[in-house]
Amino acid sequence: MIDLLPAFMAIAQPTVNKVYIIDKLDRSLHTLLTRRLLESYLAGCDENSRSQLLFTTHDSLLMDQDLLRRDEMWVAERDQDGCSELIAFSEYKDVRSDKDIQKSYLQGRLGGVPRILLSGSFRRETEQSKKVAE
Repeated sequence: MIDLLPAFMAIAQPTVNKVYIIDKLDRSLHTLLTRRLLESYLAGCDENSRSQLLFTTHDSLLMDQDLLRRDEMWVAERDQDGCSELIAFSEYKDVRSDKDIQKSYLQGRLGGVPRILLSGSFRRETEQSKKVAE
């Protein structure tokens, strides 16, 4: 939090005309603290604000249309070659303003969900555990 405060204090100034990029905004922060930090920043923004905040996160609780608009939230989808594509939630036709984006995302409807491939001894142990459980 101490590392982030100077950036948030600077970007909140009405005369600031900068773009701040923060990778993994939620690192080492409680999800409610991260949300409150964003809410505080956004509350100070108006039509005259010229600063911008771009951030990445793995915190799906921030996927909330009460916090951010659909065109402000993007998901990274990796193809089979390992190349990432960014897709705005506003590009999905079935994502309405009253829809729970977090739920749709976690159900895999919006992409960005990792494909977990088990291999090696871990895979064998998992398969053996399934057989024993049956």
